[in-house]
Amino acid sequence: MRKFEEYKVVRINIGHLTQAMSELLADISVNSESILQQESGLLIKLSIDPNVDLDVNIKNNLQAGFDEVLIKAIKLAINNDFAAIEFGNDAAMIEDLPFFME
Repeated sequence: MRKFEEYKVVRINIGHLTQAMSELLADISVNSESILQQESGLLIKLSIDPNVDLDVNIKNNLQAGFDEVLIKAIKLAINNDFAAIEFGNDAAMIEDLPFFME
């Protein structure tokens, strides 16, 4: 019998990403199993190891070129026990993150 994979996902409005960051994530998603392009935006699966401290988990999820806003979103997600971030057009705006799209 096949097991289902289950994890908590935080939904964040894609307007919190700059155009350059959206394009970088879309490019990375072509060869990535942890960043997935979706019809409504992007899904970032976070790699979380319960046997290491928070800072190590955050560092393990960063890639070259990630800007401060995306890093802050990743920290926010990991700090609140989320295993993935879905950046979508219809998701909520987060007060602590700048908004770039109008």
